[in-house]
Amino acid sequence: MPWPGPAKPGQVCDELVSAVDVMPTILEAAGIAAPEGLAGRPLQPLLRGDKSPSWRNYLFAEMNFHTANMYLPQRTVRDGQFKLLLNLAPGAGQTAVELYDLEADPAEAKNLADEPAFADQRRRLESALRQWRAETRDPLLDAARLERWNEVAARWKASAPRLDRGPYPDVARVPPGELELLK
Repeated sequence: MPWPGPAKPGQVCDELVSAVDVMPTILEAAGIAAPEGLAGRPLQPLLRGDKSPSWRNYLFAEMNFHTANMYLPQRTVRDGQFKLLLNLAPGAGQTAVELYDLEADPAEAKNLADEPAFADQRRRLESALRQWRAETRDPLLDAARLERWNEVAARWKASAPRLDRGPYPDVARVPPGELELLK
């Protein structure tokens, strides 16, 4: 990160950072207090070499819809070595849980979720993901809502109007008035 002052030339940080850290970093650089409850953290303490309070142990991510016709509800947690992906509505050829050793397998080619040697890593990451989903009030923790979203997604996949232009002509828009169905 070229940033004269905060970043030292050749400095390397191994902490887990995310795109959600960009906004609080910019706000702190501008001298503006971050809004309460902002997901990210400013990177300046890391750049100064300040590791206290301790940096995060996990990164979390979620995906619901890429577009109206591409429904992929997933929740992910990763630490410095492992990544666990939870497929909330697994499709053909998908398993409900995927676990990867990012050091040994950065291409995520071998799913270790059912390997007994990795049971402890799976349990630890599943526990962290459950806690994060509860803390962030993940709407898809509600089984009825997940089922409703599955039904809506199946209908949209077949009927949502396509853009039919640009670099992604198969991208679909949410049908007018139907966004309310996801509440």
